[in-house]
Amino acid sequence: MILPFVYDQVEVAGLSGVFLNKDNKWGMMDRNNQLIIPVMYDNIKLLSEYWQGTIYCLVTKEGKKGVVDDNHKVIVPFDTYDSVYGPSYDTFIVSLHNKKGFFDHEGKVITPAIYEEAKDFDRSLAQVKRNDKWGCINKEGKEVTPCKYDAISTCYDLIAVRLNGYWGFLNLQGKLIVPCQYEQIDKFNSDQIGVKRNGKWGMINKQGVLVTPHKYDDSISIFKK
Repeated sequence: MILPFVYDQVEVAGLSGVFLNKDNKWGMMDRNNQLIIPVMYDNIKLLSEYWQGTIYCLVTKEGKKGVVDDNHKVIVPFDTYDSVYGPSYDTFIVSLHNKKGFFDHEGKVITPAIYEEAKDFDRSLAQVKRNDKWGCINKEGKEVTPCKYDAISTCYDLIAVRLNGYWGFLNLQGKLIVPCQYEQIDKFNSDQIGVKRNGKWGMINKQGVLVTPHKYDDSISIFKK
């Protein structure tokens, strides 16, 4: 016998363990039959299975959501935020009053919920929107790219940004390496990106260097199956 007959419900939590319910409260037991999250929450959901050796769960208490790990350490306080998303690259996105911020995997606030939109960290940077403009922050919460761009998009090892109708590129440190000078961009593969200038198409590499001159009328990506 590894689990006594004292629970009202049990649910398998992927490969991480089992959710336990008693008197309408939820907790969790791991694969070693150890109670890792006390049976005290109104709801529980697995966020990750052993993300870097740690289990994270989204829990609900008195209508508020938070995150706890498999040592029952509170990573995101469950008395503050409306929603929590993640983990992605060691971070969580939190939402409060339609604004978004970030926590790291140890429970430290990277940035408060001040952004209108936010995308998951992709390696070292996260794309954020403030005052209807896009920029990038690092994991210390610093805006390494000011929120001044009209649009932003990950483009392999570059980040495409649009300003006043033209596209340029940032590197993964958030520095502008190609000025906003292209009318259109088109992803091709991990090595080259199609760019249009003065009505003609050319190509740049992932360092932002032009490798094919702007002399073509159109561009179509062709993939081998």
